[in-house]
Amino acid sequence: MGREPAKGGLEGLRLERVSKSYGETPVLEDFSLEVPVGQVCCLLGPSGCGKTTALRITTGLLEPDRGGIFLGGRDISPLPPGRRNIGMVFQNYALFPHLDVAENVAYGLRRRKLRESEIDEKVSTILELVRLEGYGGRKVSEISGGQQQRVALARALVVEPELLLLDEPLSNLDARLRSDLREDLRSVLERLGVTTVFVTHDQEEAMGIADRIVVMNAGKIEQQGSPEELYRRPSTPFVADFLGRVNRVILPNLGEVSLRPEAIKLVPSGEGALSGRVSKRTFMGPSVRYSVVLESGETLTVEAAGDGPGVGEPVGLSFPPESILAF
Repeated sequence: MGREPAKGGLEGLRLERVSKSYGETPVLEDFSLEVPVGQVCCLLGPSGCGKTTALRITTGLLEPDRGGIFLGGRDISPLPPGRRNIGMVFQNYALFPHLDVAENVAYGLRRRKLRESEIDEKVSTILELVRLEGYGGRKVSEISGGQQQRVALARALVVEPELLLLDEPLSNLDARLRSDLREDLRSVLERLGVTTVFVTHDQEEAMGIADRIVVMNAGKIEQQGSPEELYRRPSTPFVADFLGRVNRVILPNLGEVSLRPEAIKLVPSGEGALSGRVSKRTFMGPSVRYSVVLESGETLTVEAAGDGPGVGEPVGLSFPPESILAF
């Protein structure tokens, strides 16, 4: 899914040893990050981990205590937000209710004093890209939340920013709409090739959109890599827990390890590395979620497709050695 960074030595975004505290409480500590040109990078973590602070410092809305912000090889730290050539989509979209869709999208172009014919052409092109052709004359109050999100994205992209920043852009939408717009957003970013950083606490959103995920914890980077790399080979228990569900279990000769629910296979009793009894069975649509109480008293969660054992039945559990997560 990842795209190759642009060639020719072009630099994207670089944050260099950025720190920020509120009073005696550190929010970011020597935080460094590089995002190559054209890459979509996600800052993922729980509330209070520093991801939004890093985003606000990048856009210039917040001043760091120390550290530098570089874009395209230039130090933009001293520049005000309006001179950084950064597009921003806020969590609440920040649309102008008194303007129609086209006027909202054209706002940044008019501030740059472009010709009206050029503005009209750019607005028409971007509205088509985000699948809002024909909506230009509508008030933002007359369109859905998902369409408002597209307007905010179009407004940020129409000025052709060097960097796009997204602050939990899908968090205000219901689950089904989030899923649909996640795919649309990914498609738009791929077509335009714009360097992008977005923050979220939603692991599905991160894995569905990003080329690279940076997992943050307490103001520092816990691990970074491709979505598949982080999911399959987390380097810490925190990353394993934050990206999906894990079981913790004690195995002979290995001690405590972690196993993903979908990595475990239910087999006939007496087979497999572990034995237990089904204590709960929950139909999840495409899969069935089992709770299995082991002979040791530990409970494991297993995700399996199709029909399987019922509650109270004895089972064996097997899993490939490469699925074992040991820290």
